[in-house]
Amino acid sequence: MYSVIFKSGVVFLWLFALVSCGSNKPLKQAMDSEKWEDRLRTADDYYEKGDFYRAIQLYEIVVNEILLKEDLAEIYFKLANCYYGQGDFAAASSLFNTFYISYPDNINAEQAYFYKAECTYALAEDDFRLDPSNLIQAMKEYQDFLITYPEGEFAKQAYLRVERIRIVVEKKELENGKLYLKIGEYKAAIEEFNRFLEDYPSSELAEEAYYYLLQVRYELAKHSVPDKQVSRYDVAFAEYNYFLEKYPESAFREPLTELTEKAKKEFKKINNNE
Repeated sequence: MYSVIFKSGVVFLWLFALVSCGSNKPLKQAMDSEKWEDRLRTADDYYEKGDFYRAIQLYEIVVNEILLKEDLAEIYFKLANCYYGQGDFAAASSLFNTFYISYPDNINAEQAYFYKAECTYALAEDDFRLDPSNLIQAMKEYQDFLITYPEGEFAKQAYLRVERIRIVVEKKELENGKLYLKIGEYKAAIEEFNRFLEDYPSSELAEEAYYYLLQVRYELAKHSVPDKQVSRYDVAFAEYNYFLEKYPESAFREPLTELTEKAKKEFKKINNNE
């Protein structure tokens, strides 16, 4: 089984050196040969040396030449690895997916399944700040992998990826709620924090999310029209009591208690005015 986990920067520098300094003679000879076997043999030589750029050129020709003649499993797998090694994760993802669907019983099927998720993860890291959906998709693919290969060679790596993504996604979603709180969009903040607590009830950040939820509950009540203030303060006080029961040793207990006392004074003024 081949391993193609390389640092992309090192790979590209290596390829650049090979392309700049290496001879094109074996590639040209393989291209000119009348036998596809010569092209495949040369492609395999380049593959073993890590020269994915030249290997891809030959593999793609061979695939078209023997599409209906030979078993293409090994070539497809090597071609996917070549694209992965070059950092072309979109092309690699497509090929790993095709390989797994076409050859689910192949010896390399597990690795192809895992690297499909690795490609999604690599593509997601760059755009996560703008769109977390791809990173969430990567987490799903790792979870699906673990269901299929719970004791597989890559199971530990997949589990670690899931945990890392989960933490990143949770922090991102918590930050969304805090941003709404900061800009005074209290209803939107409440929705975000409630969604977080529903989606991640066992998260290490759940206590913090509840703390911010209570903050925004008080802010919403304070800035509400008089007709809605009483009912909204009542909700906040009830949730404060629930928080103390759920997290009796919380580090947020003291600041929340101070906040609640201030809120009770505001609430008392409202009742007196009535």
